[in-house]
Amino acid sequence: MLCESLSPSPVSYACILKACGSLGDLNKGEQIHAQNNQSLFQKGKMLANALLDMYIKNGALDEAQEVFDNLLNRDVASWTLIIGCYAQERQGEEAVTLFERMQCEGICPNSLSFVAVLRAYGNTKASECILAVHSQVHGEPLYKKDIMISNALINAYMKCSLVSKALELFNDLAIKDSVSWNVLISGYAQVGHSEEALSFYELMETAGFSPDPFTYACICKACANLCAVYQCQQIFTNIVNDGLFQRDIVTSNSLLDMLSKCSMLKEAHEVFDRLPSRDIISWNSLIAGYAQHEHFAEALTCFEQMQDDNFAPDAFTFASVVRACGDLGASSKGQEIHVDMVKYGSLETDMVLGTALVHMYATFGMLGEAQDVFDKLPFQDSTSFNALLTGYAQSGKIEFVIELFSKFIEYNIKLDSATFSNVLNMYIHTGLLEDAQLYFKTMVEVFITLLTIDHFNCLADLFGRAGDVEKAALVIKEMPFHSNFAAWITFLGACQNCRHAKLGRWAFENASELTEKDAAAHVLMSNIYAAISTYHMTGAGL
Repeated sequence: MLCESLSPSPVSYACILKACGSLGDLNKGEQIHAQNNQSLFQKGKMLANALLDMYIKNGALDEAQEVFDNLLNRDVASWTLIIGCYAQERQGEEAVTLFERMQCEGICPNSLSFVAVLRAYGNTKASECILAVHSQVHGEPLYKKDIMISNALINAYMKCSLVSKALELFNDLAIKDSVSWNVLISGYAQVGHSEEALSFYELMETAGFSPDPFTYACICKACANLCAVYQCQQIFTNIVNDGLFQRDIVTSNSLLDMLSKCSMLKEAHEVFDRLPSRDIISWNSLIAGYAQHEHFAEALTCFEQMQDDNFAPDAFTFASVVRACGDLGASSKGQEIHVDMVKYGSLETDMVLGTALVHMYATFGMLGEAQDVFDKLPFQDSTSFNALLTGYAQSGKIEFVIELFSKFIEYNIKLDSATFSNVLNMYIHTGLLEDAQLYFKTMVEVFITLLTIDHFNCLADLFGRAGDVEKAALVIKEMPFHSNFAAWITFLGACQNCRHAKLGRWAFENASELTEKDAAAHVLMSNIYAAISTYHMTGAGL
C-alpha cells in the first residue's frame, strides 16, 4: 500500500496495530505510533484503543498508561483495556482505582469491565469488594444474559476462599458453560478441597461437558493432593485416549506430576518417553517423583539425562537431586551439584536450596562444608539452624550443639519441636544424663507448649539406657500425654536390659492394651523372664 503511495486509513492502521499486538511486534507498533500525528490517536477512539491494545499485548504497561492519559475522549473500551491490563499484571489496586475513576467520570461498565475488575479483586483477596460488585451487577440487565460475569464472580469468590458463595452462584446459573465448570473445579483444587474438585469433575462429564487442558490440569492437581490412585488411573486413561498429553505440554506436565505423586512412577516414565517435546517442568516432575518416593538413583540418572539434553537445571531441580544425594550418601555427586548450583546462581537468594545443602553436608558428616554454606545463607531461620544442629548432634559435637542452641535464643529465632528432638537425641547417644535432665527441665519451664510425646519418650529412653528404669517409668507416668506404643516398647527394652520383671510386666500390659498383634512386646517380656531365670540358676550354681 505504501509502495503505491496510498495513505492508510485509520481502519488500516487499526488492523496493522492489531497484527502487531498478536505477533508481539512492539518495534513495528512503536514505528506506526511515531510516524503519525499525535492528534490522530488522541481523537479517534477506534485507532486510540487499537494502539492501547497493542502496547498492552506487548507488555508495555508504561507506554499503554501514557497513551491512555493522553486520550481526549475515553470510552468504555479504553477504560476496560487499561483496567484489564493492570489486573493481568496482578496490580489489583491500580485496576480497582481506575474502575472507580471510570464510574466517577460517568462511564458505565460493560461485561468486560466487570470481568476485568473482578479479576483484580480476586487477586487482591478483596472479598467485600467482590460482594459489592455482585450486588451492583445483580440489577443490571446484562447480569442474567452474560455468563462471563457469573463465571468471573465464581472465580473471584473462589480466590477469596468464599466457597459457599461460589457454589451458590454456580447452582443458580440457568445455563452453565465449560468455563463455569472449570472455574469451580479450579477453585476447589486451589483452596485444597480436592475431593469436591473430583466430584464436580465427574458431574461435569455427566452433564455432557468434555474436559479441556485446563480441566485436566486442575483435576490432576486434586488427584495428586489426595494421592487418589483409582481416580488417577481413570484420568490417566482418559488423557491417553484423548491423545491430549502428546498435543498439549501443560496437560502432559500435569499428568506427569499427578502420576509421580501417586507413586505411579512406571506410568510416569512411559508418558515422559512418549512426549514429542519436553520442557524443564517435564523433567522436574519426573525427577521430583523419583526423589519423593526414595528412588534416589533413578532421580540422579534422570538429572544427568536432562543435562545431556541441554536443559539447564533450576532451583526446583536442584532441590530434588540434593535430597537424593544426601539420602544415597553420594558425597562426590553432591559436591558436583553444589558447584553447578553456584554456577547457575541458584544459591544467592534461595533459602530452600541453601538449607537443603546444609542438610546434605550434615548427613555426610561434612560439618565444615555444612557450616560454610550455613554462614553464607542470606539469613538463618529455624529450618537451616535445625539442619546444621542435626549434623552436629549426630556427630556428638556437644559444644557446637550448645552454641547453636544458644544462638537460637540470642537471635530470637522461632524454636520448634525438631530443635528439641535434635538436642535430646544427642544427649541419648552421648549418655550425658545430668545435662539432658537440666536441658529438659528448661524446656518444660520455658517451652512447654512446643513439647510433644516424642520429647518425653526421648527422656525416658535416656534414663532407660542409663539403667535407671525407675526414673524412666516416672517420666512415662507423669508426662501430659497418653503413652503410645513406642514409649512402652522402648521402656520394655530397657527393662529387659536391667532384668526388671515388675516394671517390665507393667510396660507389657500397657503395650498389649494398645495392640495385641505386635509380637515385639511378647518377645521382650519372654526375654526378661528368661534372663531372670538364667540369673537365678547361675547364682544357685545350677
